[in-house]
Amino acid sequence: MNCGYQQSINSFFKYCLINIFILLSLVSCSKQPSILPTVVPQNKEIFWGYVGENSPDHWGKDFPQCELGGDQSPININPKRVKVEPLPELRFTFTREPTDFEDNGHTVEVVFGEDTQQEKSVKLNYYERGKALDSRAVEIEYSEDQDTFSVEDNQYHLAQFHFHSPSENKVNNQSFPMELHLVYEGDYNQFAVVAVFLTIGNENPIIRTLWKHMPVYRGQKNDIRSLNPDFSGLLPNKRGYYTFQGSFTTPPCTRNVTWYVLHEPIQVSKAQVSAFEKVMNHNNRPLQALNNRIILSSK
Repeated sequence: MNCGYQQSINSFFKYCLINIFILLSLVSCSKQPSILPTVVPQNKEIFWGYVGENSPDHWGKDFPQCELGGDQSPININPKRVKVEPLPELRFTFTREPTDFEDNGHTVEVVFGEDTQQEKSVKLNYYERGKALDSRAVEIEYSEDQDTFSVEDNQYHLAQFHFHSPSENKVNNQSFPMELHLVYEGDYNQFAVVAVFLTIGNENPIIRTLWKHMPVYRGQKNDIRSLNPDFSGLLPNKRGYYTFQGSFTTPPCTRNVTWYVLHEPIQVSKAQVSAFEKVMNHNNRPLQALNNRIILSSK
């Protein structure tokens, strides 16, 4: 075979191989991002509040449950439209073992745990745009089998309690200066909230003790294990109540929460209310529609 011809053939094949290599390289580069490991961005804390762009009117954007269903809280309770029944007695136990008094940016809450190094945390997830996110507002810590709330055969464990000003729930369209929420958890992530209205009157000794240790900036957590307060003083002597199905009043507005709103308020001084408002201003969610829910009331 002619050497010049053979060289031409070899050059042609080299040319083809080079072009094929270049084409394969280009195709490989164009597809490279799909074979790189997928980087999942870490969830950022979503801050919510009570004014401006963070107000309850905007919670549904990041917390869809706040706009879902017809069972959101708080509500207005019309005593003329409740169903009065011989409801079971509410029973409480308090072991005087709180761990921390925390400012979470939305309220000040007293957290319970047998040992802060061994506390049990429960985080409720919600789904937004296909991603599971956590809300610190409902991260709770509790001491199992310690502080309890019982109604009939159902028993709950105290997770934390916190305050709102002015009150979130209303009775006959009447608001109260403050409202206390005791948050309890039962089996299978079932929750109950016991609500107590606070009205202006005599100074409350338990509130006086707590307020001395009140955190004043977001994220501050004060250890109050040495206080040994008797928190039963935060409940009225009479335990009549309204009960209905609702939700948490803070994002993610978790539903299927059983509410027990006590008929009788407790007293706090005007100065005690003012001290709370200086730290929190106002932190109450607006009333939500009752829709077809039935409110029961004990006799």
